[in-house]
Amino acid sequence: KNCTDLQIDVNENKIENKASDLEIKSNGTSKTCELEIRCLKLEIESGKNNVKEVEVANKKTPIELNVVIEENKKQHESQIEVLKAQHAEEMEECLKKVKDWKATKIIFHEENEKKHSEEKKCLQLQIEAMRTKMNEMKDENKYLLDQTQEENVKKHAEEKKCLQLKIEAMRTEMKEVKDENKHLLDQMKEKLECPVCMEIPRSGPVYVCPNGHFVCKKCKTDSCPPCRVAMGDGKSLLAVLVIENIDHKCKFVYCEEVFGLDKLEDHEKQCKHRIVSCPQVSCREEVPLSKLLDHFGNLTCTNDAVPQVIDNTSKS
Repeated sequence: KNCTDLQIDVNENKIENKASDLEIKSNGTSKTCELEIRCLKLEIESGKNNVKEVEVANKKTPIELNVVIEENKKQHESQIEVLKAQHAEEMEECLKKVKDWKATKIIFHEENEKKHSEEKKCLQLQIEAMRTKMNEMKDENKYLLDQTQEENVKKHAEEKKCLQLKIEAMRTEMKEVKDENKHLLDQMKEKLECPVCMEIPRSGPVYVCPNGHFVCKKCKTDSCPPCRVAMGDGKSLLAVLVIENIDHKCKFVYCEEVFGLDKLEDHEKQCKHRIVSCPQVSCREEVPLSKLLDHFGNLTCTNDAVPQVIDNTSKS
């Protein structure tokens, strides 16, 4: 109360001082200053009225103050109750919204699950249909493949049979041609055979008489051996050409192999039936290499009747 009174007094003093200052200044100023003075006076009057109301309020007894306090307390409690009720209503509304949201979420989740299960079933049905179709296509392809394979096997068997018949026919034809050529070669060899040494010449010149008889260069004389006509110096180029292109028999007795002129000489150097001299000092015989062991067992060659194995790679 004292603080309030002091503040009021201070305000009154400030207003009065300001009014007095304005009155002093207004002695030689315009009407504007007078208006300001009037306004300040009105403010002073209202301030005094406010001071009076405060004084009246301050003059209340403690009981009255307690009553006011109780009223204010009840008013505050009622306001608190109202606020609590509003808060409870808001909480209920929020909980209801949350509950509704959860229910909506559950319904949405169930709908999605139902939709997904239906889509899954649909996809499974599609997959089963595709598998069935694939199996049908696989069986069909297998049937076509088996059928095609059987047809190919039959076709190949027929082609093989035809080829075998052709091969047999060609072999028969080749054999006939070979036999015919062999017969022709035998006839040519027979005509080329020297009538004196009974051998086919291995090199030219080959002499021929006016009647067409061939004689090798070693056996040539003044007269032809078969027909006794004068031999002359006639030579057959055809006989030399035939000699160079036919196979000749190895010159050793026990060998039956035949070679061309380009390989005959090499063979005869290594032929197992070539003629070799007996290695015994007291024996001067010449025998085929293949018969040398039998020769060692002969009593006329050595006193040892048991054959001994020797190196059969000796050179003639």
